[in-house]
Amino acid sequence: MPCNSRCHLKCSLITNCTVIVQLILDQRIKLLSLRTE
Repeated sequence: MPCNSRCHLKCSLITNCTVIVQLILDQRIKLLSLRTE
């Protein structure tokens, strides 16, 4: 989604948060799959 220049900072912050959450979830999934094996 493109950001408006007015809310660019807020938009980028939200995007960064989403990316970080996604990374954390990926790590958890990897750990869980390792435990299961």
